[in-house]
Amino acid sequence: MNGWKAAITLASLCLIAASPGQEPGAGKPTFATEFCVVELNGRLHPYRIFFPSRYVPAPEKAGASVPKFPLVIACHPGGGDEHSYFEWKGNADRIQTIAEERGYIVACPAAPGNNWHEETAGSEFGYACKKESPDVIISVVREIIRQRQVDESRVYLMGASSGGIATFTTAARNPGTFAAIAGVCAFMDKELIDALAKTPVLMINAQKDRHFAIDKVREQKTRLESAGGQVRLVELPGGHGGYRDLATYKILFDWFDGHRLK
Repeated sequence: MNGWKAAITLASLCLIAASPGQEPGAGKPTFATEFCVVELNGRLHPYRIFFPSRYVPAPEKAGASVPKFPLVIACHPGGGDEHSYFEWKGNADRIQTIAEERGYIVACPAAPGNNWHEETAGSEFGYACKKESPDVIISVVREIIRQRQVDESRVYLMGASSGGIATFTTAARNPGTFAAIAGVCAFMDKELIDALAKTPVLMINAQKDRHFAIDKVREQKTRLESAGGQVRLVELPGGHGGYRDLATYKILFDWFDGHRLK
């Protein structure tokens, strides 16, 4: 199977592989990830998951305890899939590198049809989250919590572009699930503002983004603050697509490090 090792874990099928180009002895660390699927309404939805080297999958002895780890669900931009964050050309292993340093599990689900959003005439920006997208994300969260050693007070959701749209919608529909969320080069619908006020929100947007004008993004931040939300807006120079930069990942994980459910 070309280096892949199959493993069955309860209801999901997982395949274990090293990241491309990271062969042992190549001068860089080998970051192993698992390719998994979760079933929802009779359909299989793939996701890929990374574990830090300090992760302990299960107690060695009955009755013993193992540490719990924070979990980040990372939703890819439009046209991507469960491999995107791990295999972007010229960007491989950056999210794994910072997750390894800080001891995070990172899971990247694939969107239905490779897009979390769809075009919608009534939306402020002309897009809206697909109806089934939040259900896919929450199914992956529940599956990982059920099977893995996850600190449920430290579950986070992030997404870029299309994945950011899904991030805001999923968090709004599932209050109390995520300790904090982050959208990169994305936006939130007006109808989500009140629900999102219950979850710390990080917005990272480009000042020259042709899809989501920065002035409108600033207005969204003001609306969320007025609703009582805890929100931070980070403005990046340049246009749409700042989600492949290591500095952006550091901003994201700094935000997550500072929040947990009480």
